[in-house]
Amino acid sequence: MRSTHQSYQVSVNLGDRPNDVADILASLLTSNLETYPARANIARQISRPVAVYNTYTGTVATVVFHDNRAVVYNNLVGRPLLIVKGIANQIVDVTKLTTAPALRRILRRRLAVKGLLLHPVTALQLLALISTS
Repeated sequence: MRSTHQSYQVSVNLGDRPNDVADILASLLTSNLETYPARANIARQISRPVAVYNTYTGTVATVVFHDNRAVVYNNLVGRPLLIVKGIANQIVDVTKLTTAPALRRILRRRLAVKGLLLHPVTALQLLALISTS
């Protein structure tokens, strides 16, 4: 289990060794929640899973947010509100940007987000949780 702020933790489902996407997501979430503990409030507001799909490797990871923890799974779990699709470099590049430039990249389709039109608030919340800036 990867520990973060006392009130919110990030763990990886230990069914298998984390794939590349699960490892990236768990690292980003852990780091950001340690650096910005107030972002745990954002995580608590996400009611359904969100997934990230690496189109290059064909791997997917799902994050399920709970009141006191987030669990990262190696595969598609549940019915995600959002599925972010791109290669790992594109996904990591977006996390280095502030929200407005990251959103511009998504809108220019450099990174596909299935469910964006129906759940734009959740997309912004996810960006806030994985963004390093």
